[in-house]
Amino acid sequence: MRYGTVSAKTRCSLLENGGPKNLKDVIETAANLYGEKTAFSEVREKVPVSYTYNRFYADVNALGTALCSLGLEGKHVAVMGENSYCWVVSWFAAVLSGVVIPLDKELTEQNVASLLNKSHADALICSGKWANAALSLELEKKISVISWSAECESGAVSFEGLLQKGRELLERGETCFVNREQDAEKLSAILFTSGTTGTNKGVMLSQKNICANLISIVKFIPLKEPSFSVLPMNHAFEFNCHVLPAIFFGIELAINSNMKYLMRNLRAYKPGMTIVVPLFVDEIYSAIIAKAKHDGKYKKLMFAVKVSDFLRKLGIDLRRRIFKGLLENFGGNLSIMVCGGAKINEASAMGLTSFGIDVIPGYGITECSPLVSADAAAHPVLTSVGKPVYGVEVKIDSPDELGVGEILVKGDNVCLGYYEDEESNRVSFSEGWFHTGDFGKIDSDGRIYITGRKKNLIVLENGKNVHPEEVENAVLEEIDYIREIVVHEKCIAKGEKSYLCIAASISIKQDSPIAQLGEEERNSIVAKDIRRVNKKLASCKRISKIAVITEEFEKTTTKKIKRELAVKLGTFISV
Repeated sequence: MRYGTVSAKTRCSLLENGGPKNLKDVIETAANLYGEKTAFSEVREKVPVSYTYNRFYADVNALGTALCSLGLEGKHVAVMGENSYCWVVSWFAAVLSGVVIPLDKELTEQNVASLLNKSHADALICSGKWANAALSLELEKKISVISWSAECESGAVSFEGLLQKGRELLERGETCFVNREQDAEKLSAILFTSGTTGTNKGVMLSQKNICANLISIVKFIPLKEPSFSVLPMNHAFEFNCHVLPAIFFGIELAINSNMKYLMRNLRAYKPGMTIVVPLFVDEIYSAIIAKAKHDGKYKKLMFAVKVSDFLRKLGIDLRRRIFKGLLENFGGNLSIMVCGGAKINEASAMGLTSFGIDVIPGYGITECSPLVSADAAAHPVLTSVGKPVYGVEVKIDSPDELGVGEILVKGDNVCLGYYEDEESNRVSFSEGWFHTGDFGKIDSDGRIYITGRKKNLIVLENGKNVHPEEVENAVLEEIDYIREIVVHEKCIAKGEKSYLCIAASISIKQDSPIAQLGEEERNSIVAKDIRRVNKKLASCKRISKIAVITEEFEKTTTKKIKRELAVKLGTFISV
């Protein structure tokens, strides 16, 4: 099946008897069906390595058995480090022996200590770099530190040593792990939200939640082999929507552990698909266009796009042939990008689709395991995030005159709640419905449109509601030298009184001519262009103050702007 797409027949056969009941079913099914087929490929210590499904299943059982022998059965085990085969094995061993806590490797030591304490972690399985740091963290209780590194730090337990210990225990007939009963209804994973505008909340997922998400994907979203893992595995979008389906479908997953080698690995592994966030789509499309302009081939490229798009309307798809040279830069087989995590840039998505890489927009949130909706149609509506996937109900709470209100979700994919956070549980869950905190609407065809985040909503003194994302999109569509923009409220003093206004923190593309100008001249040009955009906006949505910088805004590992930091940058001037 390499370089092929999983067929509808295969999908149906995998869902006989209702699909997997728990995560043990997932890896047992994979081992039984795919055996010596390659499950994972990666570069480890500069050497390409691959692992079969049988090897993967055996390693999970060995590590899980060793964890039980350390007294970690039923305990909370954190996993943290770069994407790798070890990461996947550790996750499964932890979730099937107790509760897994995936952590972001980009966190500070203070943040890691806080989350380990908050989740009552008993052990941490991690990269060598983090093993060293973890041993010196100030924690509420002593934890076991297990290192993936071959050169294990003093005080840490060797991952490879544990695997060997587990194998020996299994050979002697130890069955504590392999015969452990899996209760799909109980807490199995604690995933911490990124905390872009506040503190991290621990989302509690059961195996039932995760399997419901997996079944939705099996029924709905195409997967093409080999697939390419880019996003951090600690995030639900990457692991639950990519790694798990790849295992269940029996397709090879090529793991990219370092973004520095992204393009090299794309050419080496020649993937058929990947899962990304919108910024990735933007950067790839922008790079293609920039190179075409640099090489003097932009007009020729755009003419080819027009011809190809016209032929597609007639039912003739020659994209892979017309843009063969361009697609070779990504390995030559990349044809599907599932995109979620934030609002997609329609122009970038349409651009890549024209070149032969179909972009599938989707919407997910960690609390929903995470997939809520997607559009896998041949011609998706890229301004939408698609229709609810199998087993998921969506409704709009208290819609306004335009049909916009908070998006509510119900289904087996909805989490158990927030870990030790009763106040957040009270606010976010009611009568089986999860309040996403996202504003949106649903059209007559059932498609969902996201309009903004509830916590970003600006309520002006005249009672008008302003969705920052709407204003941000309007600016980005009109001004091409702006890299990023965060629209927010700002309190302005006027005499003895103060009032709220709409402000914007703006990041300029470093390679644009305007970035080379002095601050005063640059601010003057940006203000002039913002006034031009303002004329197309309702008066209540017009930007009054701007702060302009030439650096990128700080982001989470899923490339979401940390808004609370962005609004503090630069000096604000009037427009």
